[in-house]
Amino acid sequence: MHEHLNRLDYDICVITETWLRPATASRLVTFPGYTLHRADRPGDAGYGGVAILVKGSYTASVIPQPASDCAKALYTRVGDSIYEWTARHDWQVLNSGTPTRAGYGEDARLSAPDVTLAHSDLARRCTWEVGTDLGSDHLPQLVAVTTSGHRPRRIRKTRWAFHKADWTAFTARCEETMAELTLGETSVERLAARFNDAIIEASVRCVPRGARADPKPWALDPELVRAVEERKAARAAVQEDPSPENQTRWKEKKRHAADVEADARRRAFQDFASTELNRRAALGRVTKILRKMEGAVTDTCPGQAINGDRGQLVAEDRAKAEAFVRTYANVSSHTRHRRRDRSVKADLRVVKTRPCSCAGQRDGACQPFSRQEMRTQLSKLKMKKAPGADDHYVDARDLYIHVDGARVDAGRHLHLLGVTLDRQLHMGEHCARVRKKTKPRIAQLRKMTGRSWGLREPQLRVVANGYIRGALEYAAAAWLPAASESHVELLEIEMRAAARVITGCPVSTPRDPLLAEAGLVPVRARRDLLAARLSCLAASQRSGDPLRAVAEATAPRRLRTTTGWRDTGARALVSAGVRDVPVEERLHVTIPPWIDDTRVQFRLDIGNHISRTAPPDVRRERAEEHLATLPDDAVWVWSDGSAEGGVSAGGSGALIILPSGEEHELRAPAGRICSSTRAELVAIRGALEMLLRLEGGLAESPVIVCADSQAALATLASGAGSQATALGAAVWRLLLALTDGGRRVFMQWIPAHCGIPGNERADVLAKEASSLSQDAVPTDVRSMVKAVGRSATKAWRRSWPDSFFKTIMGDRMPMPVLLESRDEAVNVHQLRAGHWSRSQSYLHRIGRRPERDCPQCSDLACPAARCLVCREGPDTPEHVLLSSSAGGSVHCTGDGRRRAADRVQTMGRSGGLVTRRQESAYGNLANILSSNGMKEEAERAYKMALSYRSNMADVHYNLGILYQEQKLYDKALQSYDKAIQYRPRMAMAHLNKGLALGLSGQKEAAAAVYRHCSTLDGAGLKDPRTHEATKISALVQPGSLYNMLGEAFFKLGNLSEAESWYQAALRAKPDHVPAHLTYGKLLAKVVSVPERF
Repeated sequence: MHEHLNRLDYDICVITETWLRPATASRLVTFPGYTLHRADRPGDAGYGGVAILVKGSYTASVIPQPASDCAKALYTRVGDSIYEWTARHDWQVLNSGTPTRAGYGEDARLSAPDVTLAHSDLARRCTWEVGTDLGSDHLPQLVAVTTSGHRPRRIRKTRWAFHKADWTAFTARCEETMAELTLGETSVERLAARFNDAIIEASVRCVPRGARADPKPWALDPELVRAVEERKAARAAVQEDPSPENQTRWKEKKRHAADVEADARRRAFQDFASTELNRRAALGRVTKILRKMEGAVTDTCPGQAINGDRGQLVAEDRAKAEAFVRTYANVSSHTRHRRRDRSVKADLRVVKTRPCSCAGQRDGACQPFSRQEMRTQLSKLKMKKAPGADDHYVDARDLYIHVDGARVDAGRHLHLLGVTLDRQLHMGEHCARVRKKTKPRIAQLRKMTGRSWGLREPQLRVVANGYIRGALEYAAAAWLPAASESHVELLEIEMRAAARVITGCPVSTPRDPLLAEAGLVPVRARRDLLAARLSCLAASQRSGDPLRAVAEATAPRRLRTTTGWRDTGARALVSAGVRDVPVEERLHVTIPPWIDDTRVQFRLDIGNHISRTAPPDVRRERAEEHLATLPDDAVWVWSDGSAEGGVSAGGSGALIILPSGEEHELRAPAGRICSSTRAELVAIRGALEMLLRLEGGLAESPVIVCADSQAALATLASGAGSQATALGAAVWRLLLALTDGGRRVFMQWIPAHCGIPGNERADVLAKEASSLSQDAVPTDVRSMVKAVGRSATKAWRRSWPDSFFKTIMGDRMPMPVLLESRDEAVNVHQLRAGHWSRSQSYLHRIGRRPERDCPQCSDLACPAARCLVCREGPDTPEHVLLSSSAGGSVHCTGDGRRRAADRVQTMGRSGGLVTRRQESAYGNLANILSSNGMKEEAERAYKMALSYRSNMADVHYNLGILYQEQKLYDKALQSYDKAIQYRPRMAMAHLNKGLALGLSGQKEAAAAVYRHCSTLDGAGLKDPRTHEATKISALVQPGSLYNMLGEAFFKLGNLSEAESWYQAALRAKPDHVPAHLTYGKLLAKVVSVPERF
């Protein structure tokens, strides 16, 4: 025990079952440096009791022992007595449940008979653990008390340092040990044990062990290791011989090692950012690193173990809750301090007894008056110079108000709830504060990527929208509409800086191409969106809600130049054409999570995984096989939703088939602004409502609901209590009402457009329902906001100035560049935006590529500005992407090497066609190939797009145009029919179908198609102008169409058919000049003397 105390240097040591009780006082055992306090058991002579050793530097007082009867009860009813005593005196048990006794011999079992107690005031600063065995069956209990305010230092577990091992000596020692073995005289088990012992012995001697943290990755860089060794050698040389040469060499090696270490750190971080942080699951890690750079890392670790209030590691939820309760209990009640309270009470009495300025005469300001008299007097009071003659101030210097318990001091600018308000409400001070907060975040994001390394575009876009735009748009719906244009421009500058980080474009890139390449929209467009969202959110509240009352109120403007969110939101809704659309009331009361919803089963697959590219007959066969496993005597519900372009003219249809064979059809409008998922949910809701009305004829038959929208079923499958929308909650309430009597409901997903009869009939019903009146159908807030966002973004795209970017992109947003190489992605962005930093003309213009005859100029005709690859024109993005015969990939290498490149891949990359949605990628690539005359490649690309998604009407229409240009009219008609099937109101498909029918000789069918095209309804379409123009072409100008047919037959050499169409054109419109001219060309070819007309 002496040796143990000297080695560990305990402050307090408690020894139980001591057996140290001597017969005489002279035989009392002593411990140098410690004061011994004994507490022996009464009645147990010779052994037992407790010995408490207290270090000499500490003072200790003995707590009086309880009476003999209490002590006797304490030793007889140990557990109950200790529990009652600790509860009464506010003591706590420090044990964690680890065994404290290890028996020997026959009683070799682990138990925990020992307990360590401490008062609650001390227990918060104590940590308890079991020490190493000292030879007794009771293990020592170690309690560390924190007295300096910090947690005790933890010693890591030692580990093998294999990178520092001497493997040569390890091998030699193992060989030496194994050479001593005699194989014939030992069993296999003994040989295996001896082999393991040899490895362990050699490892102990040749492989060092340590408890240090893992070395940094850059610390193992070979070049850095050599530099450190050279620095150590130079330092040793200086210590041995401090000559000037050795000192100079020591300084050089020290600087060289520091430079190599900095380079190694930089390379390691770049490699870490380019590999580890670019993984899909590493987005949270990126955000954590950025927040750490910002200094805003939170100490909480959800889902992880935390340090409890006693320094112990707490992992279970119950233990975390108890630690929180104990910590909160320390601050939840007022702690009384007699001395401090006594002084505060004395100060309070002095304040109460201090005489008034009127000296108790109650005259002047202290003269009694009523509240009304005071209001009247204050209204007539005129402000004078302060202070006045009576030395009393009229103006308050420390004006403040309380908002939700927080004090807000008055000043030149009022900072309230995170928003800084100025007198004119131009938000200049707040925009400056927001910009100051955003600048460091952009700088930190810039450190995570570079020209050839770092985060790729998907990660950068997500982080920029959440980490940077989130700071800019804090409460922006309330203050951004009122901000002046000059102050909004401050925020635009920061968004463009974030866009340059995402794309790698230079500062000279125009703002619109820069934001479009980054996938960002201007702050001005977001201003309309945020104001409209707040307006729709207010409209979705209950009547009498404060936010709704504010939105519906009309207040005069205090400043003429200031516009609030109500006016801005109303203007945005009008621009989007959804001002008169009713808003659905939001969900105020959710379904309780404890509701039993197990009778509703969701099946989001049909057994075996079926690809969307599988043929329709294969998908139908698999679906029918799976549906055959469901109950036979069931009520079958086939539901489907339809939305024009997935955003407007929603229609819902359902077919209900009862076990008796009786059928019921449902057609219901889903809203003028509606998504396909919402239309599907409306169809399910309508079908369930109809089933509840038919409750008498259903008996207890199970219900099977078949829908082809996985998004809608996945929303419902999250559970009744998880529904966040009123529509989802309404569907679940109907499901619960339907299963109230024990009936089972199966929600089954089925593949779409594969020929399943029930699904096809529901699809027809949904398309018919989309033409019903949508005026009274409410729309949810999310759909309204998306419509405003599309309108604002489209208006911004249409306002793009004429440039090379608009020439290649039109008014569409470029696709993200999802290339593995950051350098290639930056090249693509810069080329498409029209400002390429590796362009010879750009480098020559800024003086980075001087020539002997021309050091620097901005003339594109200068020889120094010509393309180095083809030498055919100036090295500009227009030349590289559109006119160079070498292709874009050769120019983008950047190292001067000429490597072959596939032109199709070059056009696909330069057009931004690399995307996660492969169908859109192939469709866009096919459009570029077709425009460049590559018909076969374009056809393959169109078919590949349809293999990913077969219901894209635009792709079918473009494929029909391609076939029609090649005079393949039968295939063109099939493509037009597919386009019309998936988008019945596509006027251009009807128009070109009529043209193809006319070219193939089917005149009556062509006329019928034209007449039907002129009757199509364009309400709710994305581009109603083009739709109406197409209708006018089909209705008002048939002469032009007949003339086009005549020209087509004339080019084919069918002169008689061409003449009949020319005559029909002149009959429809006798003053149609193009028809006269083309008919004249025909007559000039078939007769010797042309007719005059």
